[in-house]
Amino acid sequence: MNPIDLIFATVSDLTGGLITDMTTLVVGLITLAFILMGLDLLMEVFNHALGSHATEKARNEYWAAASNAGVNFEEDEKQSKYEAARAAYKKHL
Repeated sequence: MNPIDLIFATVSDLTGGLITDMTTLVVGLITLAFILMGLDLLMEVFNHALGSHATEKARNEYWAAASNAGVNFEEDEKQSKYEAARAAYKKHL
């Protein structure tokens, strides 16, 4: 028999199995930590999926309301790109 195993078995007997109980506690805590990390990851994925769906729905409602009001998004986008390019050109000079 290995002397180290004999020492640990003796200490375990003297402490009434406390070392075994502590080992079980540590393994249980590590297992619980991994389960909580997995649940946190799942919650993050679900929140992202639900959040992007809600954002997309709000964006579609905004575009529908703006279209009904007569806003021309293509022209606004062209004007915005032109102004951004012009500002970048002036900054470059």
